[in-house]
Amino acid sequence: MPGTDELHGLMQMLFGEDATVETIEQTEDVAPTNYTASFVNQQETNVANCCADLPFVAYAGAALSMLPKDFADDVAGGKDEITDVMRDNFHEVMNILSTVLMNDTTPHLRLNDVTTNASEALAEAANQSFKVEIPKYGCGVFTLVIT
Repeated sequence: MPGTDELHGLMQMLFGEDATVETIEQTEDVAPTNYTASFVNQQETNVANCCADLPFVAYAGAALSMLPKDFADDVAGGKDEITDVMRDNFHEVMNILSTVLMNDTTPHLRLNDVTTNASEALAEAANQSFKVEIPKYGCGVFTLVIT
């Protein structure tokens, strides 16, 4: 499981030096509007998931394309629909996240899919939640699940 330092470096690379990451306790049930990225090994076996809340998907997706913050706020708050651009950008963030899920002792893995069903993934195995502040946009939460 990557630590806060590795994730902080990744988020700074993506969103700027003011991006922050902190470990948090995940106490609430995951809403069905959350997005789950699944990662597989060379045998196509699911080995990890990243379950992100709607604010993380909206703000990360908006920040990469510099979409207006007001629109990202509306999407994060459920007042507007997530766009294809935001969804595609979140997919790219998850693709890049795969690099911190691997190290010298782990097998190669790759992003397999991004879906909107998170409830099963969180119940599967060891997990850790992180709160991410995306500069000029807002905060979101994602949970890494190692299966």
